[in-house]
Amino acid sequence: MQADHEANRPTARSKPLRTSWLLNINELLEVLEAEGRYPSSSDQDPQRRRLGYWLSVQRRAHRDGRLTQAKLSALDVLPAWNENQRAGLAQERWRERLGELQAFTHEHRRWPRFRNPTSEAERVLGVWLHAQRQKASRASMSDAEMRLLEGCAPGWYTWTPKSSR
Repeated sequence: MQADHEANRPTARSKPLRTSWLLNINELLEVLEAEGRYPSSSDQDPQRRRLGYWLSVQRRAHRDGRLTQAKLSALDVLPAWNENQRAGLAQERWRERLGELQAFTHEHRRWPRFRNPTSEAERVLGVWLHAQRQKASRASMSDAEMRLLEGCAPGWYTWTPKSSR
């Protein structure tokens, strides 16, 4: 009898998407076309902050498997809507620092210092390079980052750990 009951259960009908939900997608497209990036939930502008928060809710719902197929299809008009924007920005900053390191070493023929630097730019690069060396010593740096650093700044990591006694 249970099998008959399950077989005769009414099928779930998908509800049409709300107009306000679709308008958010259109607004996000406009912001993306105008500025080249999605708004953030910490934006100063209240409208952009609202859109950024709405998008973060959609991303979370997608990760949790709570978005309907209709919503997923509608969101697919937004390029890379579900990518981790923060990680992308961090990777972009990392590559910028690598380029700055390469330019610094080419110009000054030495590594940037974070102690007693000659400028603020050198201090920033010195701190970044020191952090990369620490990541490498903890083996928390990706192989791709290691290869990029070695390719652009050969000899950047010459420190070897002390042998344990």
